[in-house]
Amino acid sequence: MQNQITISVFWDILVNNTVVMITAFMGLFSFGLLAFATLVYNGFMFGQLLKSFIASQASISVLLAGTLPHALIEWAAFIIAGAWGLQGIFLLNYIDNRSMAHQFFPKLISDFSISVGLVCIAAIIEYFVSFKLLGLW
Repeated sequence: MQNQITISVFWDILVNNTVVMITAFMGLFSFGLLAFATLVYNGFMFGQLLKSFIASQASISVLLAGTLPHALIEWAAFIIAGAWGLQGIFLLNYIDNRSMAHQFFPKLISDFSISVGLVCIAAIIEYFVSFKLLGLW
């Protein structure tokens, strides 16, 4: 039973981070609003995590062990997705200009694929490294 719970936690992390990344990319079709809201919300939630951490007076090594191994990769994926999502205000220009559209869509697919890969790698590191460093398994 423990393995099923553990595996479900991994899948929850992966699915949650993938949803965040896709939502940020979807800002492309909402004139940047979804990307902006997603980035602000996740920044706020990370701030709340830091606030709770400071209030608990835990050591800085606990914070670093719990976030640093996976966060840099995860943030890179979110930055790529957010950058694309925030370009939503220019989408009509890209579609209208065929030469720009020819470059736009292959780059979008490439960056989306990179973001998916980064989110998967970050989830693996979060589960196998960060959780181990925190003594959660």
